[in-house]
Amino acid sequence: MHKVLYRKWRPKTFEDIVGQNHITSTLKNEIIHKKISHAYMFTGSRGTGKTSCAKIFAKAVNCISPQNGSPCLVCRICVDIENAKILDISEIDAASNNGVENIRSIREESGYVASVVKYKVYIIDEFHMLSSGAFNALLKTLEEPVENVIFILATTEFHKIPKTIVSRCQILNFNKISVPDLISKLKFISTQENFEVTDEALELISKLSDGSLRDSLSLLEQCSVEKNEKIDIKKVNLISGLSDFSLVERLSMSIINKNTIESLEILDNIYKNSKNITKLCEELLGYFREIYRFQAINKTNDSNIYNNENIIKISKSLELTQTLEYFDILKNCYIQMNKSNSPKHELELAIIKICTICTENNIIPKKTVNTQQSQNNIINTENNKNNKNNKNNKNNKNNELNTEHIVNNKNNDLNSWPEVIKKLDEISKSASTILENSNKFIKNNTIFIEASTSFDAGILTKNSKKISEILSKITNKNYTIKILENLNNNLLDDFIKDAQKSGLKTEII
Repeated sequence: MHKVLYRKWRPKTFEDIVGQNHITSTLKNEIIHKKISHAYMFTGSRGTGKTSCAKIFAKAVNCISPQNGSPCLVCRICVDIENAKILDISEIDAASNNGVENIRSIREESGYVASVVKYKVYIIDEFHMLSSGAFNALLKTLEEPVENVIFILATTEFHKIPKTIVSRCQILNFNKISVPDLISKLKFISTQENFEVTDEALELISKLSDGSLRDSLSLLEQCSVEKNEKIDIKKVNLISGLSDFSLVERLSMSIINKNTIESLEILDNIYKNSKNITKLCEELLGYFREIYRFQAINKTNDSNIYNNENIIKISKSLELTQTLEYFDILKNCYIQMNKSNSPKHELELAIIKICTICTENNIIPKKTVNTQQSQNNIINTENNKNNKNNKNNKNNKNNELNTEHIVNNKNNDLNSWPEVIKKLDEISKSASTILENSNKFIKNNTIFIEASTSFDAGILTKNSKKISEILSKITNKNYTIKILENLNNNLLDDFIKDAQKSGLKTEII
């Protein structure tokens, strides 16, 4: 029978484990110095080497002549364990053996001396799927371990394990495997299997696998079904169900530019090519996620499958609040698509909503503001007109903010706002951008900042202490910062609570 790649290339020694040097070095040192624990818990996402590492450890602790902590693979013990001929090494799937009786039988068996090897080893995979009664049945054995018995408990959902179990185990956390490590391993296996694969295809497979070597090998094998066919990006896209990246980027740009007709035409073309529309929406979500991620931390994601140069370019043309608004619309669309009989119609509605409704709600392209303009130009005629129109909708507390209280003093310290914004930019780029584009008013020693949205108000509230500190250093005066915004918004309420917990004195009106 054909042996699939992830089984054929399963690691046999600690040196074969990919991307988990912190784990393998710990286990090898314990074996070398004979400081072996009675219970280990291997945690981490799928395909990172937990079960493979457990099997290697079972061989290494019983190997007749271990090599620097790793099994020799040639002694009779290593050979028999590899061929599953030694009953003292047991691998149990907790997904199908999760009852109390299953654990009781293990507890009874563990009381007997090993017949062939030095250590009895019980590897329990998917450990989190045991029932509460099974956890309790195993607890006594872990609390009072039997000599020369080792438990290795592997789980992908560490949070589901009772703390009483966790406290009795040595915890080893397996990381997701990095893209460079995956590419290196896939390239080696491709060479050994005589696959013709482009570097771009290997990189894409590595990124799509989300840190799982098993997933990457499965995708590589699907792409290599036709032995004489070269594996390139086009082939990987076809097998994985992804749309062409250029089309996804074109669709994203059309949506951002509010070109409804072009956006729907691109969607129709993708649909006519029999692409999965739900998958397309997932890709759009990923694309906008990368945009707001860059806007938030000003750093690209190396694991991103899209063109980072385009991500940077688009990020500079949008506000963070815009990107989050688009993302929320697409996220709600994705949720509805999984319930709908017509996913394409759901995505069409989401695109139309972004291109039309968002425009009506004044979510417009990012404007360029001259930071050198004077305070008098910031408080201009148009702003005063808007304040007057909104006066009736504001809380009565806002009545104190009328034109007679607005200070227009050329010698005022607040002419230093560009310097404040520049300093704030070093701490939070999103906060500095919002502050730069917000209207500012002053009454006595109180500065009122008028945020256009509740999200903007939340960002400013969270950073108001820093704004006050920066302003104090520049002007040598203490100012009270007040953010103008309606409190009837859950998101803003959360920011206010966070601000209060941090001990901020800022008042929101």
